[in-house]
Amino acid sequence: MFRQATIKDLDAIIHLIENRIEWMNENGIEGWNTTDYLKAYPVDYFKKEIDAFYVLEENHEIISAAKLITTDPLWDDQLECIYFHHFVSDQHHKGAGRKLIHYVEDYTLSLGYDRIRMDSKEDPSLTSYYASLGFKPVGTCEIGSYKGITREKRLK
Repeated sequence: MFRQATIKDLDAIIHLIENRIEWMNENGIEGWNTTDYLKAYPVDYFKKEIDAFYVLEENHEIISAAKLITTDPLWDDQLECIYFHHFVSDQHHKGAGRKLIHYVEDYTLSLGYDRIRMDSKEDPSLTSYYASLGFKPVGTCEIGSYKGITREKRLK
């Protein structure tokens, strides 16, 4: 089930993030594990922003989550669309991330928007993964020491 997150989901979301950081370390992928992610975005941040998060739940277990917003200062044009952040999935549930993306696509279209935007650290594995989901690189972004690739998926 795809649904808006509640404060009761906070621990599960943080747990997914911690597991994904460990997985990145184990697999030599540069992402959250090389940017002090949980220091930049501590639990209090997620608690404050929980209403903007959506989760994918199977058998009463959260297997994927993301923050969905309609404006993002990383993008100069501020096009009306869904901006996708803090995307995380359980690596033990094959396809959980793809499933969440599918639901986000439907949600985006239901709001009358025609695209999803996101950013990620530049890493060949991440680039390949997001390309397989239909996201195309469209630029770069910087926040402090973080340097990322902005990506966009058109739905129409």
